Amino acid sequence: MDATRSSDQSRLEKVRMSTKNSIDLLDEAIKAQANKDAQGLEKKMFLALSELEYTQFMVSLVLKSTGFISELRRKRKSTEDLSSNLVRARDILKEVEPLIDTDLMQFNLKVKEAKMLVRSLHSLSKAS
Repeated sequence: MDATRSSDQSRLEKVRMSTKNSIDLLDEAIKAQANKDAQGLEKKMFLALSELEYTQFMVSLVLKSTGFISELRRKRKSTEDLSSNLVRARDILKEVEPLIDTDLMQFNLKVKEAKMLVRSLHSLSKAS
């Protein structure tokens, strides 16, 4: 039991770092978009998606080890404009960062929401 608890704590620390990295990368994407740096924007969104995938993977391992079964809903978000949605994704992560220690299920739902938002923006930016 202690090994599982220790492993979960290590995973939660990785979730914290990955969430912080995602926020930083989305900040950089916002700056790239403001500077009309299409390549920089594409790269930062791709890296943010990668971090969000990793975050969600680590959360799923913790939830699995603690016996929780997550029922995640796929929410398709409409995309108004690139910069406001990048800001929204970043703000979602900032808002739920404290939930890592208190409500991992809700945290996981919000990470998925941010990931889906960035993914849809990434697809739109590649199409344009």
